[in-house]
Amino acid sequence: MVSAVAAPPLGPRPGPGFRGSEGAPRADRARDYDLLHTVLDLRVDLPARILEGTATHRLRPLRAELGEIHFDQHGLDIRGVTREGRDLAWEVEGDTLTIELARPAGPRDEVELEISYRVADPPAGAIFVLPDAHEPDRAPEMWTQGQAEENQYWFPGFDDPSDVGTVETRVAVTEGFTVVGNGALVGRTENPDGTITWVHRLDVPIPSNLISLAIGKYAVYEDEAEGVPIRSYVPVDRLPQAPLAFEKTGDMLRLFQEWNGTPYPYPVYRQVAVGTYLYGGMENAAASTLTDRCLHDEVDAGSYSSDELVAHELAHQWWGDLVSVRRWSDEWFSEGFATFFEGLWWEASEGEARAAWHRWQNRDWYLGESEQYVRPLVTRYYDHEDQLWDGHGYAK
Repeated sequence: MVSAVAAPPLGPRPGPGFRGSEGAPRADRARDYDLLHTVLDLRVDLPARILEGTATHRLRPLRAELGEIHFDQHGLDIRGVTREGRDLAWEVEGDTLTIELARPAGPRDEVELEISYRVADPPAGAIFVLPDAHEPDRAPEMWTQGQAEENQYWFPGFDDPSDVGTVETRVAVTEGFTVVGNGALVGRTENPDGTITWVHRLDVPIPSNLISLAIGKYAVYEDEAEGVPIRSYVPVDRLPQAPLAFEKTGDMLRLFQEWNGTPYPYPVYRQVAVGTYLYGGMENAAASTLTDRCLHDEVDAGSYSSDELVAHELAHQWWGDLVSVRRWSDEWFSEGFATFFEGLWWEASEGEARAAWHRWQNRDWYLGESEQYVRPLVTRYYDHEDQLWDGHGYAK
């Protein structure tokens, strides 16, 4: 017997000054299937800024006689959809791909759909970083950024945190480039056309926004802690700077395992420093993406540390990744705990005074923001998800 679960209460509205405080509350995303496994089999042409291939989703309907499946997509050139080798009817309307199953399915069935598509230079989700007139010596690179709901710009899927599934990426790129993906590297195959296909697999279910790729010419700084391989990827010419940024990652992993009472949840931990990144970092499962501004030399080491950023994204591997939020209004859970673990690292590595300074800085952030607006820690009243990554969500 399954009992109905009531929706959480809406709570009070945010105060004036918070965008969306006067609008309608955000409803939970409706879901009529459980996404079990996703395979992205792709070819990436960096100079042409093109990504093409197939997204294969295996899912189980949540109701009887389900006749069509909806996936999120934004600006993708959908080429076709098949089920068990047979073509299916489909259409794109707005940001939704609708697929007619032809043969309805129910909760006892598993449905596997293969979607062929292509996307050229998407405005979000997958960012191509190439040489130009201003930076002719820039190394070619591509990285993805899914949070909040931007992975639909580079593959069709269920782009909402309320569902989780396992993932495999098979990515063909020109020889000489490295692909960083979620989970274990389970294959690396040379192709007749001179490309290399990199296969990564993660068998721990994650939400869509944590699926990621980074492609570039990287060198690897290798470490290990508690039997977990730690691989830090940096531009080839900056490998000497990698230890200054990443050599404490193993100590952080040991500390966080002890505090959480739970081992690190994935087979490997990767972190990759990429160029022109939009943020400080993103906790993609088992493969955090970081800005290359975290890299520095001995001259700056006395006045600059990457520890806080590295600790924050590593802490997310438990808080936000292993245990993920069902809806964006609960994002305080991820960011609040990751911020708290920054302080634990400072206390362990530099003492109580440094940890107290960290707490004071976060207190100051929240109090300064509260002069502009105040909002409940959990709120369904907002215009855009990005508003929730604020001083209330991180620091309060």
